[in-house]
Amino acid sequence: MARDRDLPPDLISELESQSRYTQDSEGGSPLILRHRIVTLRSGTYHILSRIHESGADYSKRNNHLSHHLAFRAEDAIGLPNPAAILLNWRGWRKSWDEPPRILEAFEKFDLQDLESSWAAPQHPRPIEAAADAAGAFTKVYNLSLSEERPLVDHLRRTINSFPADQRWSYSFTSCLLPTDQPQDYVWCGRMSKLPLPYEVDTTSRHILKPSKSSTPATPVADKPEPIATPSAEAKSAPASAMLKKAPTVEIPEEFDHKRVKRPRRPIGQKEVSRSINIAIVGGGLVCIILVLFFVKSQKGSSVAKTRHAETTTHVESLQDRLEAWQSFAEAGYPIEGLPDARETAAFLAKVGEDHPTYVIQFLDSLLVKDSAEFDKGVAVPRRMIKFNGSEVTLPIVQTDYPELRRLAFLPNSLATEIDLWSGQGLLSPVSAMPNTSFSIESFQGSLQAFALNADSDYQRLADETLQVLRDYDEKRLSIVENKRFEEVLELYRVFDQPDLRSYLPFDESGLLLLDQQPSLADYLKDLISKHLARYSDPKLDPDAFLAAYAHLGGNTPESPLEVATALYQAMGKLQPTSRTAASHWKNIRIRWQYAFIRSDLMEQTILGYTLEGLEREKAALTSLRQQFTKDQFQLHVESRNRIQRIAELTEQSHYAVSEKDWIVISKQSPNFRSDLP
Repeated sequence: MARDRDLPPDLISELESQSRYTQDSEGGSPLILRHRIVTLRSGTYHILSRIHESGADYSKRNNHLSHHLAFRAEDAIGLPNPAAILLNWRGWRKSWDEPPRILEAFEKFDLQDLESSWAAPQHPRPIEAAADAAGAFTKVYNLSLSEERPLVDHLRRTINSFPADQRWSYSFTSCLLPTDQPQDYVWCGRMSKLPLPYEVDTTSRHILKPSKSSTPATPVADKPEPIATPSAEAKSAPASAMLKKAPTVEIPEEFDHKRVKRPRRPIGQKEVSRSINIAIVGGGLVCIILVLFFVKSQKGSSVAKTRHAETTTHVESLQDRLEAWQSFAEAGYPIEGLPDARETAAFLAKVGEDHPTYVIQFLDSLLVKDSAEFDKGVAVPRRMIKFNGSEVTLPIVQTDYPELRRLAFLPNSLATEIDLWSGQGLLSPVSAMPNTSFSIESFQGSLQAFALNADSDYQRLADETLQVLRDYDEKRLSIVENKRFEEVLELYRVFDQPDLRSYLPFDESGLLLLDQQPSLADYLKDLISKHLARYSDPKLDPDAFLAAYAHLGGNTPESPLEVATALYQAMGKLQPTSRTAASHWKNIRIRWQYAFIRSDLMEQTILGYTLEGLEREKAALTSLRQQFTKDQFQLHVESRNRIQRIAELTEQSHYAVSEKDWIVISKQSPNFRSDLP
């Protein structure tokens, strides 16, 4: 199995439930071409499925291939017809000979990569139009094997006749399987040789029959059918009319050879002699056949006895080897039985049983001391793993394989997500894990032990400092997430200033910088004056602008809203020389108006209180910031991020415990290291 890394868990379960496949009663393998619309907790999806027999998989077992494309309903806009994708997309896999894995970014595909429908072989069109846009009941088609593609090709043409915004509203399947629900499909095919455990409403159904012509049609583009074609009866009408006018000739019964009975021929000497000769020849042939059969049966019995003896010996030897290997496995793969197990594995490999060979290779890797191979992880053969509810075990005698003491037994997908360890200290995130077993509880306990050890410096801080750090986090989030403050806090962007020029400047870790103006009014004046200083235009002199602002209206503005309003009026008096500067200041003034100017007196009053509230919130946050150091805040951030990541990993472990791919990996593996801030 291969899948995309970002699939939601409920969608993964849905795709797995849709991957079942059934042959018909005669061993035939139908081609499943399916479009379903499903609604899950994570959203509504369109799922295109192509399921067919694919021979042997990577483990040499017969298998079928289920290839699914799933995407959200809003992503279907602009995509080709779903039936056209099922028939003509070049990306459908015909086989899969690789082990299960996660698809990488470079394996992305393009749904527009379709084969030309004109170049594809044109199938006969024995089906009438299946449904129009108003059809609300399920249409069922009786099919035979190999008629699945013609049915979906017919549905492709039918769907193309609908408006573009309705083409993804119709679900269908080329063949109903025992695991399907007919009510999920607008159109569906049904094969009589594939028994179903439910009743299917076949009223008003259309019958799909193969074309009488055995020669496939020449691939040509679809052409409009002629309005009418004269039938054979119409062409023969003149001849029929002439025959009706011809006279009728009656033959007497005594001269009609069809009615006259032939008299019985008398038995004479000639007939008797012929019968005797036939009997003699027939008896001779029977004797010859009996002699040949007797001779051949004698030879065959001797050969059969020899072959039977050889087969019996081989079967007994194979059975003994299998029982010996089973005893070795049940004993926990003891090291004293390893030499005999090697011979058994080599014998079983010759008869196509490769699992023992993989186990021997895995056990040999455990005998290498301090192997660097375990830093990346070594895969465990699947059939060695024992699943017991929420606990998974690796039944190996630990005393015989000392290397297991420094290893952890983990699901492969979960091991790649553990990124908590800074590399310092003796404990890693999996140091407290058992060596040969895994459970959600033991994994969570190991993570908590790691967090407790990693937080030792943080927990040694004074209780008052810890409380101040928590209060600072809460206050910072309340300010940043307050939508009323958003326009003012984002105002610096229209002046092409960096993030550090915000009224509330934070560093990358969220620490407030203290070297900024505490007053919002001073911040707004400084923002404009420094921006004016970037221009060489004499009409954009910052000193002249501030002088004009100070004498505006005869009163000196005091509150943040009064200052913002006066600055807006002063910006209206700017007369830049260049068009570029004029356009830029026009955009700034529009954004300023949106943030600070209200036509309604009540709204203007509320805005004034909001700006004063922002000043108070910054003052409170600054007071909290002054009560701890940067290093103390760094410890707090690391602890907070670590707790959040541990919660995410614990949630992932609930899904990973049922996976099939497991590894043993060094508990001090560099793969567990991270770059936490």
